[in-house]
Amino acid sequence: KILDGRSDLMKSSVGFKDPADRYADSPESLQVTKLKGTIVNILLQVSDLRAHFRLGKLLTKLKADSGETTIRDMYRSMMSLLDSDETISATEAAKSILGNSFIDKMYDDFEALFVSGDGAELDLGRLAAGPAGEAAAVNDILVDCLQYEDDRLFEVALDLLERTFGQRRQVLEALGGVVLHPTEHIPIFGDIATLTSELGYLIFLSRSAEVWGVSSRVSGPFQLKKYEAVMRTLDRFERLLYEPVPADPQSDSEPTAAPPSPVNMRLNRRRSVAIVQDPEHYEDRLPVKFHQKVLRCANAHTSLTEALKIDFNIAFRGSICTSEDRLESRRMLVGALRKFVHCLEQFVRRNPTNQALVFKKSLTLLRRHMGPLKLPPLEPPPPGFTKEHEAQLETSPGLNAEAVIIECLRGNLELCENEVPEDLIEEFGAMINAAEDPSTCPELEFMLIMCRPNPRAKSVPRNQQMVLNVLFSDPLPNLSRCLNGVLGIEHLFGYSKYGNPGRIIRLLAATLRHKNQKCAFLLQLRHFTLEGTLGALESAMRRLELEDGASVESEEDAFAASTYFKALTELFANQMETLVVDPKLFGLDATWSAFTGFARVLGAAARFGLTPGRLDRSLAADAATSCRVACSLLGELRTFGLEALEVQHRQVLTGPSGSLQSAAVTLAVDPAFLAFPGLRLAAQDLLQHFRAGSLDGPALNRTQRAVSLVSEAGEEPREAVEFDAAGMSCEELRQSFHLALVANPRVQLKLTSRRFELVKLLETSPSGEWPKLVDRMLRFVETHNFDPDQSTTMRIFRVFRFHLLKGRSLDDGTEFQPGSLDERARADYFAKRESLVRAGVAEVAVNSIATHSDGHTGVSVGDEALLLLLEMMRGGKCGSVVAAELRYIREKDREAKFFSHLRGHLAAAAAAVTERIDLVRSLTGSGLAAQAGSGDRAGIRAGGRLVVSAPEEEDDGVSLPPLEPKALATLKNAEQILVFLSLLCEGHNAAAQAAVRESTRVNLVEAAAHLLIAQAGDTAALWYLGADELSLVNSTLDFLVESVQGPCAENQEFLVRLESFVPVLEALITGTFCDDRVARGAQFYAKGGAVHVLKSLLENRSDLVVHTVLGHILEPNMFAVLKAELENLVHPGGGGRGSGGEEALQGAPSSAPASPAKASAAPPKLEAPNAGSPKKATPKESASKAAPESADPNFWERLRCHILAELLSIESEIQTVPAYAVKLARAGGSAVSREVMLDRNVSVVEVNWNGRIELVVFPLPIDAGFLSERTKEEFLASTELSTSEKRMKELLNQAPVFMVEMQRIRELCSLSPFYRFAHENIGTLRWVVYALVVALNANLVMASYGPSSKHGYQSLVDAWVVGLEDKTYFASLVLSSLLSLVTLAGYALLTAYSMMTELPLAVVVVARELEEALEEAGGAQLDEGESGSGESGENGGAVAALQNFLFAAPDDRRDPTAFHGWLGGVAFTALLFLLHAASSEGADWTTYAALTAALNGPWLVPALRAYLRVPDTKATRAFAIAYDACLAKPLLRYQLLLLLVSCKGFFKTKYLSFLLLEVVNNSTVLASVGRSVSDNLGALAWVLYLILCFVVVYAMFALDNFEGFVVVDPAQPRETDEADAATAVAQAAMALASAAKAATALGAQAREAATAAAATAAAATAAAAEASAARLNDGGGDDEGSGAPGCQSAVGCIVHIFYQGVGAGGELGEVLEGVDYRHPQYLARVLFDLSFFVVIGVLLFNIITGLMVDGFGALREEHGERSDTLENQCFVCGFTRTAYDDLAARVGGQASGGGGDADGLSGFDYHRDTEHEKWAYVYFYVYLRRKDTRDLTGVETYVWNLLQSGDTGWVPIRNSAVLQSASAHALKKLSSLGETATDTATSTEMSRALAQLSADVDELKREMKKDAARTS
Repeated sequence: KILDGRSDLMKSSVGFKDPADRYADSPESLQVTKLKGTIVNILLQVSDLRAHFRLGKLLTKLKADSGETTIRDMYRSMMSLLDSDETISATEAAKSILGNSFIDKMYDDFEALFVSGDGAELDLGRLAAGPAGEAAAVNDILVDCLQYEDDRLFEVALDLLERTFGQRRQVLEALGGVVLHPTEHIPIFGDIATLTSELGYLIFLSRSAEVWGVSSRVSGPFQLKKYEAVMRTLDRFERLLYEPVPADPQSDSEPTAAPPSPVNMRLNRRRSVAIVQDPEHYEDRLPVKFHQKVLRCANAHTSLTEALKIDFNIAFRGSICTSEDRLESRRMLVGALRKFVHCLEQFVRRNPTNQALVFKKSLTLLRRHMGPLKLPPLEPPPPGFTKEHEAQLETSPGLNAEAVIIECLRGNLELCENEVPEDLIEEFGAMINAAEDPSTCPELEFMLIMCRPNPRAKSVPRNQQMVLNVLFSDPLPNLSRCLNGVLGIEHLFGYSKYGNPGRIIRLLAATLRHKNQKCAFLLQLRHFTLEGTLGALESAMRRLELEDGASVESEEDAFAASTYFKALTELFANQMETLVVDPKLFGLDATWSAFTGFARVLGAAARFGLTPGRLDRSLAADAATSCRVACSLLGELRTFGLEALEVQHRQVLTGPSGSLQSAAVTLAVDPAFLAFPGLRLAAQDLLQHFRAGSLDGPALNRTQRAVSLVSEAGEEPREAVEFDAAGMSCEELRQSFHLALVANPRVQLKLTSRRFELVKLLETSPSGEWPKLVDRMLRFVETHNFDPDQSTTMRIFRVFRFHLLKGRSLDDGTEFQPGSLDERARADYFAKRESLVRAGVAEVAVNSIATHSDGHTGVSVGDEALLLLLEMMRGGKCGSVVAAELRYIREKDREAKFFSHLRGHLAAAAAAVTERIDLVRSLTGSGLAAQAGSGDRAGIRAGGRLVVSAPEEEDDGVSLPPLEPKALATLKNAEQILVFLSLLCEGHNAAAQAAVRESTRVNLVEAAAHLLIAQAGDTAALWYLGADELSLVNSTLDFLVESVQGPCAENQEFLVRLESFVPVLEALITGTFCDDRVARGAQFYAKGGAVHVLKSLLENRSDLVVHTVLGHILEPNMFAVLKAELENLVHPGGGGRGSGGEEALQGAPSSAPASPAKASAAPPKLEAPNAGSPKKATPKESASKAAPESADPNFWERLRCHILAELLSIESEIQTVPAYAVKLARAGGSAVSREVMLDRNVSVVEVNWNGRIELVVFPLPIDAGFLSERTKEEFLASTELSTSEKRMKELLNQAPVFMVEMQRIRELCSLSPFYRFAHENIGTLRWVVYALVVALNANLVMASYGPSSKHGYQSLVDAWVVGLEDKTYFASLVLSSLLSLVTLAGYALLTAYSMMTELPLAVVVVARELEEALEEAGGAQLDEGESGSGESGENGGAVAALQNFLFAAPDDRRDPTAFHGWLGGVAFTALLFLLHAASSEGADWTTYAALTAALNGPWLVPALRAYLRVPDTKATRAFAIAYDACLAKPLLRYQLLLLLVSCKGFFKTKYLSFLLLEVVNNSTVLASVGRSVSDNLGALAWVLYLILCFVVVYAMFALDNFEGFVVVDPAQPRETDEADAATAVAQAAMALASAAKAATALGAQAREAATAAAATAAAATAAAAEASAARLNDGGGDDEGSGAPGCQSAVGCIVHIFYQGVGAGGELGEVLEGVDYRHPQYLARVLFDLSFFVVIGVLLFNIITGLMVDGFGALREEHGERSDTLENQCFVCGFTRTAYDDLAARVGGQASGGGGDADGLSGFDYHRDTEHEKWAYVYFYVYLRRKDTRDLTGVETYVWNLLQSGDTGWVPIRNSAVLQSASAHALKKLSSLGETATDTATSTEMSRALAQLSADVDELKREMKKDAARTS
C-alpha cells in the first residue's frame, strides 16, 4: 500500500491535480521515495529468501536423483560424451543420452518450483494478497516506482523487477556456484553449521576488538578468552585449507593422503603473537582448492577482510588505561592482525576466484597495512607514557599485507592487466628502495609478477613499461644504483655487492619479455645493451671457473647453481629477440664463451633429468632459455653469412662431450624429458639449427642421427585425458545436473520468455507509458554513466535489447531472424527499432562503450551495450542506427574511445590465440616444431614465400585440452565485435569503412588483420584449430570483406600492402584442417571466406595496383589445389577426402533462417526477395556453425559453386599481371577463359558500373538446366525485340517466373523419377499419345456403323455391359478399350505434369500482382478478410453499392468496369427472350433462364478475373491461381479438355474423334496456322456479323416479295416453329453482339472473346434447329394460309437463307426457284439474286479469304524479322552484326568466329552467344534474388538496387568488356604513336631553331668585325 503511488498525497488529505506530478522532485518527495526505496530493499531480501528456498528444493531433487543408479549412469555417459567429442554441444549430448522424456521431466520438476506448491505461494503478489485472496499488482506498482525522479528508487525497483522475472536464471546461476560437500562431516570444524557459526562469530570479534583488545575503565580488562577464540578459529581455518577432501561415499575414487600433523601454536604472553613451531610446514604444499571454495561459499573472505578494519593503535586514541595496557593492547591486536593476514594469504593462494574476490574488495584495506607498523599518535603523549614506553613501540615486522597483494596477483593475468593502479606500483617501488639490499627485498616479487603474472602466460606490456619507469625514477636512487650495480657497469656507476643480483636481472628480463620494443629502448638508453650483457656473462663465467682439472660435471653443477648466470642468460635471450644484432658481436670472445656456459647449463639439465626427481621446473626453464639463446645466435650468425666462425668454434658447439649438441640430443630424444615439453621442444629446435648449419663430417652425421631420433620420439603416442567413468563424486554429479538443466532447450526458452514478460509489462502496464519509461531509463544512464557500479545500466540495456528481440520471437521464446518474419511482423520490428533510435538509445549505448572502454574481457556495461547495438543492427535496413553511431564517433568521440574498446577485445583475442598456439606447440612437440623450426610466427619462409605443410598423420592422436572458459569467452566477445563491425560496414557504407580505418590512433581493419595473422599465421597450427577458433576466423574474414567491398579503395590498398596478410589468406586457402576437430563444411566456409576477401580486394579496380601486388605474391598452385579439393568433394570416387555431400555439410554455417515450428505459430507470410536465401553469421547467426541441410539441403553445392566462381574470377583478373603470367607459364598452367568457367558451372555477365564495364563471375544456379527450351522459345517468340532496352526489361520482368519454373521443375525431378522422365521426354510422350489416338480412331472407323445397324459398336461401356450383337467385332472392342485406357492414362499423365508445372507459375504471377499493389499503395497492408465491397445499414445502401459497383472508377485492387460487357450481354439476351415471349404463346421461362445462363455463364469467369486486379484475400488468390493455371494457360486448358473428351469417349466413341485435332498443338506448322486464324478472330467475327446482317435484309425482302419462289426440301418437315427459330437467330445475333462488346471491353482478351462468340453462335443455330423439330413433332406450325414451308415467317426465312444460301457460297438457287424471263418479277429476281451473290459470295467471302492470307503473310514476315533480329543483333547490348564488325575494324580488331585476340574484338557470333549470352542475365537475376542482400558485393548491390526500381542502366547497352579493352588498347597505341610523332616534330623544330640561331650569331660576328674596322 505504501509503494502504490496512487495513495501518495501532495499534502495531508490533498491529492495531486495531475497524478504525474508526484514523480517530480520536491522536498516532500525525497522522504516519500526514501521510504519506498527502503520497502523495495526489504522486498529484495524477500526475493533472496525465495531464491534460497527454491535452490534448496532443487538440491533436494538432486539428492534424490543421486540415489538412482540409472540417473547417475546417464549423467556419467553424458559427461563422457562431451569429454570425448569436442564438436558436440551440451544440448545435443543431453538429448542423445538423457532422452526427450527425461529432459521434459527435468523441466517440469524445475518449473514446479515456481508455479505450483510452496513455490507459487512465494510470489510477491500472493504474499501481498488482499482480504478476498486476490493477488496484489506488485509488478505494476514497481513500474510506477520506476517513474519517480529518485534514481535510487528507480535502481532498486528495476532490480526487483528483474529478479522477479529472472529468478529462474538466478537459481540456475546459484546452482552453478554451489559446493556440495561429499559428506555431512567437514574436517576440523565437524560440520558446515559449526564452520559458518565460527566465521560469523569471527566477524563479531573483529568488530568488537576495541572491547576485548583494550583494557580500560570503560571496556574493562583484556578478554583473553575472546583473543584465544580468534587465534583458535584462525588456526582451524588454516588447517582446513590443507586438510584433504574426505572420500565421497558415492564415488569409487580413493581419498587423498592424510596430511601431516596440525600446526601447534603457543601464545607468548609478552608479545601476544602466534608463533608457528614449524614455519616451513606449508611452504611446499598448496591449499586444497575444494576447501578454498567451501570457505568462499561460507563467506570466509568477509570474516577475514573485516578484521583489516581493526585499528591496533585504538588504545592510544582516548582510552583511559595505563601505558603498559596500551602497549599490550597494541601487541595483542597486531598479533591477531598478522594471523588474519596470514590466513587471507593462504585463502587466495593459487585460486583465481578468491584472488579476484579479495583484491577487488579489499585492496584499499590491504594498502593501509602495507610496510612497517604505523605508530600511534603521541602528540601530546598520553599521561604516564614515557620515553621508555615509546621505545617499546615496534614498527617491524609489519603485518605482511603486501604478501596478500602479491598472492592475489600471482598467476592472475586479468587482475594484472586491468585492476592494478599505477600508484600501487610506485608504492611497492618505494618499499623496495627503502630496503638496505633491494635485491633481497621480498617486494621485488611484486614487480616480477606485474611484468609476467605466470611464466607460461603472456606478459603485460603496459605493466612492463610502468615497472621500468618506476625502477629508474629519480625518487628511488637506491633502487637505480642496485639495477646498475648488479650488471657490473663499473666504469659508469660504480660497483657493489648485492645479496641476490639474479632477482634484479630476472626482473629486467621480464620487462623485455614477448618483444617489448619500448622497454628495450629504455634499457638501451640506460646502457643495458647486448654487449654489456655479454660482458656480464663473461664476468660471471670467470667467477664460476673452477681449478684446472675440474671435471665437466663439476662445472655443470656450478653453472646450474648460479642464479646470476641463468638470469643473465634470460636477459640476453630477451634482448636477442627484441634488439637489432650487430655482426661485430660474433667477433667478441665473450660471445663464444657464452656458448660454453649455455652448454654447461644444458649438460646439467640433461644429467639431472636422467635421475628421477632431480630435475626441477626452474632448471628446465633455464635450460630451455639457453637453447633459445643458442638458436637465436646461430640464426643471426647464418643471416650475416659468418658460417666460418661456426666451423672455427666447432668444439664448443658440436664436440663429442660437454657441447651444446650432445646435451641437446639427450634432452630431445630421451623419454625421461617427456614431462618437460618446453625444454624438449627447445632442444629439438636447436638440433634443427645444427642440421641447417655448415657443419660437415662426423658432426653432421651425429646431428642427422639425432634428428631422426627426434622424429621417432615425436611419433610416440600420447595418452589422452578422459573422463573417469568409474565413479562420480557429488561435485561431478552436481555439475552434470546443472549442465543438463542449463542445456535443456525448454528451460532456455522459458528464461527468454520470462524476459519477454518483463518487457511486455513495461510496454503495456497501466502504471506507465513505454515512451516515458524509455526516456526515464535513458536519463538514468546518462546521469550515472561514470558510476563504478553499472549493474542498473546493464539491466536497462538488456530491457531495450529484449524489447527488440521480442518483436522477432514468439511468446514462448522461440526466435526468428528478421528476414523470415511476415511483412507485418517485420514492419513492427523495424518500427520498434526506429523508435529507440529516435529516442537516442543508439547514441547512449555508444557513449557507454566509449566511456567504459577498459578492455575487460568479462561481461561489462560496454559489452551489454554492444549486444544492444548488435540487435538494433540485425535484419538490415539499419541506416539510422549506423548514422547515429557514426555521428557520435565523428562529433563526440574525439579520442576514439569507442573504437578503443572494440580494439581491446580484438587484442585480447589475439593474445588468447597466441597463447593457445604456444600451448599447442608445447604439447605437440616435434610434430609442430619440425615445421616452425625457426620460430617464425608467420610460419616457415622459403625465399620469402610461406611454406604450407600439414602435420604428419601420426599427430592426429594429439589430445589438446579444451579452451579455457575465459579464453572461450574472449574469443566469443571478439567474434561479436567482428560481427558488429561487419554490420556497421554493411551495405558498403563508405563512411563506416573509412571510420574503421581512419579513426584517431585506432585502425580496426589493421587490428582485425593482425588477429587473422595470429590465428592463421602459423600454417602448421591450422591443423589444431577447433570449431570455436575457426568460427572466429570466419567472422574475421567476414568483417574484412565488408570493410573493402563497395569498393573502398583505401582499405583495399591498405590490406594488400599489410605485411603477411596476403600470405595468410593463401595459407588458409591451401592449408589443411583436422577433420576430427573441425567439420568439413566449416573448413571450406573458411577457405571460401579467404577467397572472398581476395575477390573483394580486386573489386572495381580500374588501376592495377592491387592486381600487381597479388600477382607477385599468389602462386598458381593455390588455385589448382583448391579447385582439386572442391572437385574431389563433389566426386567422391576420385579419392581423397571427398565422401559425398552429406558429410561435407556437417559444420557448415546455417544461412537460411529458421521457419516456425508450427504453421499457426506465425501469420501467413509472402516470400520476400532474398528471404529464404543463405545469409551471414550475425553475432550468430554468424557464430552458429550448425549443419544447414535441414534449412537448405543445397547449401553446400551453392557454397562450392560460389567459391569456384570467385576463384576463377580472381585468376582471370590477375592473369593479366606479367609477373603472375610468368609464374603461370612456368607451372604449365593455362589462362582462364569463359569456356573454362562454363565447364565448371560458372557464368559471367557484364555490368555497366561506374562508367566502365565490369565482369561479374557468379555460380550458375543449381537448377539452371531446368529452364525448358519450350519456355525459352515461347518468350523469344512473344517478346518485343524493337530495342535492346525493351528486350532486357521484358527478360528481367519475366525472370521471376523463370526462376520459379526452374526451382519447381528441379524439386519435382528430385522428388519423383517419373516426373524427371516426363520432363526429359515430354515431346516424345505427346507424339506417342497422339499415335495411340490415331490407332484408336482407325480401329473405331473400321468398327463403326449407324445406330440402326447390328454391326460394330457406338459405346465402349454399352458394348461391355450389354454385349455385342455381332461377335465379329469383339477383338476390335478389346483393342479399342485397351487403346482408350492407355490414351486416358497418357492424357492424365500429361495433365498432371502440366498442372504441377503451371500452378507454381500462376502463384508467382498472383504474388507479383500483390507485390506491385503493395508498392503502389505505399506499403499498406492487405486485409485478409476484405471482401471487396462493404455493407451499409442505411436504406438504399444496396442500390448505392450497386451503383458504385457498376459505375465507379477502377481502383488499385478492383476494376468494376470488367463487368460492363458481361452485364450488357445479359441484358441483351434477356431483352430478346422478353420479345420472344411477347410474340409467342406458352413462354417457357425456365428454358429462357437456362439458355441465358448457358450463353452468358462462360463470360462471367474472365470478367471476374479482370475485376480482380489484386487478389488480396485467400479466396480471390485461390480463384486467380486456378484461372491463370487452368484457363489462361492454353496448354493446360487443352490438356484438361482432352482428358474430359477421353472420358466421354468411353460412353460415345464419336467423341474420341476430337482427339485427332491435338495435332494442332503438337505440330509447329499447324500451330502457326491456328495462330493466323486466332490473330484475326476479331475481324472474322465482325465479318460474320455483317453476313448475318445482310441475310436478315435479304430474308425480309424475300419474304415480302418472293415468298412463292421458296424451294421446299422434300426431306424437310412441312412446318417449322417460328418462335424457336426466332429464338435461335436472336441468340446468334446476341452472341455476336456480345462478342463485339466484350472484345471492346476486355481489350487484350478480344481474341478469346471472339472465339467464344463464334462458338455461341453455332450453338444457338443448333439449338434453333432442334427446337423447331421438337415443336413440329408436337403439332405446332405457322398460321394457315402461309406460304411455302421454308419461308412462312421472317425467322424461318432467315434460317433458310442462312442455311441454303450462305452455305452454297452466296447462291440463292437452293433457296428460290428459278424464274422465266417472262415472269413479271424476272428483273427483280435477277437484281436480288446477283446482289446477294456479289455481296455475300464475292465481297464478304473474299474479305474472309484476304484476312486469312494477310494473317499468314504477317506471321511469316514477323517470323522472318524476329529470326533476323535474334541472329544478327545482340539481344543484350543491341549491336548489329554489321555495326559490330565495322567497330571491330575501326579499333583494329579482327572479327572471327571464335574468341578475339588481346588487341581486338571477338567475332559477333562469339560475342552474342558467349560474351552477352542472354540467359546468363536470367541466371544472374536468380543468383541475386537467392543471395542475402547483406552478402552482396559492391557491383551486385548496385545491380540489385537498379533491379528493384526497374532500371536497366546496369545493362551494357552498345558496349562490352572486350570492346572496352580493345578501345583502351587502341587508344594506348595511338597515344604512343602521337608521343613519338610529337617528339620527332619537336626535334625537327629545334634543329631549325638552332640553325637559325647559328646563322644569326654568324651575322652578328660579321657586323662586329665591320664596326671594329671602321673604328680603327
